[in-house]
Amino acid sequence: MKFFFDECLDPALVKLALDAGYQATCSRDQGMLGRQDWELAPYVVQHDWVLI
Repeated sequence: MKFFFDECLDPALVKLALDAGYQATCSRDQGMLGRQDWELAPYVVQHDWVLI
């Protein structure tokens, strides 16, 4: 499973997910800070992430 953490969550969650064996990223790491969920949705779907 691949997790995409929104900026409202602590980016440290990315490391926790990675350490647990999952693929993970966040809005900050993808240069998408300040975007609304509806703006993130096409990117998340295209790259098969689960938006958290």
